[in-house]
Amino acid sequence: MNKSFGQESQYDQLFRILKNDLKFKEVKSNILVLSNYGCPVCNERFYELITSKKSQNCLYVINNNGATFDVSDLIEIDSDLIRYDYQNLLLRANLITEYSSFIKLSPSEKIDTIVEIVPDNIENTIKYIKKQY
Repeated sequence: MNKSFGQESQYDQLFRILKNDLKFKEVKSNILVLSNYGCPVCNERFYELITSKKSQNCLYVINNNGATFDVSDLIEIDSDLIRYDYQNLLLRANLITEYSSFIKLSPSEKIDTIVEIVPDNIENTIKYIKKQY
C-alpha cells in the first residue's frame, strides 16, 4: 500500500472499499459508478453506455435503485463485475461526488482519472469514456 504520513492514499482507500466492502474478487482498471443523484438525463445516457458496452475490464458500482429509470438490464452483466452500493461508500469516502462517475486506474496503482457525468459537454464525456474501456 502507498502510505504517506500514515494516511491511506485515495487509491488504497478505493481498493479497500472495492475488495473488502463491496467484495469484488478482482479490481479492474475501469470503474463505472451509476448514481441516483445529479442530472437524470445524464444518468440515463450513462446507463445506456453501461448496458450497450458491457466490458470484462470494468467494474460496475450501482448506487441507483431504479427510482428514476428502469435498471433491470443490469442483470445481464456478469455478477463478478457488478455490485449494488446503496450505502454510497465511494461518496462517503470522498472519492467521488454524488454524480455518476467513471474512474480510471493507472497500472502504477494510482487513480488516473475521475470523470463526473454532468450536463456540461455530456456527449463528449460519453465518447471519452467509450474510448477508455
